[in-house]
Formats: sequence, structure tokens, C-alpha cells
Amino acid sequence: MMVAEEIRITLKDFDGDASPEVRLEFYREQKCYLVTFVSSSLKDGVYDKVGIKTDLNEDGVRDAKDIDLLTRLAQAIVPLLRIA
Repeated sequence: MMVAEEIRITLKDFDGDASPEVRLEFYREQKCYLVTFVSSSLKDGVYDKVGIKTDLNEDGVRDAKDIDLLTRLAQAIVPLLRIA
């Protein structure tokens, strides 16, 4: 399994619904190989909806494990991004 060398994270209200999305860009060898976003389905600050399903852990399946990894990352980073 290859690993991401860099993850770029943006917190922004991309769709204008007053609830920001977490945009995640994964880079390997200085090239972006995956872009996805995570949003709060109820717009309550709980980031639980992955907009673009992907095989993040590269196990050959797009499944609940991938969604769990992405939503946990988004949930953990939002408080830090709101400090700035």
C-alpha cells in the first residue's frame, strides 16, 4: 500500500448552504491522486457524509472503512481549522 505524502485540507462552504465542507486532497510524489470532501448531513457540525466515495486505504474496495477514515479525519480537523 502506498501512503499519502501530503494531505491538503480546506474548510469552506463550497455549496453555499451555511455549513462548511471539508475538502481533502491527497498527494503522492507531489501529484494529487485523490480529491474528496466530507460534509455534515444535518448541518450540525458532525461530519458524517463523504461526497466522493473512494478506496482510501487501497484495499480494493470502496466501503465503510474508507468512509470511517475520511469522516474521522474531517471531524478531528474541523476544530483546529476554526481556531485560525
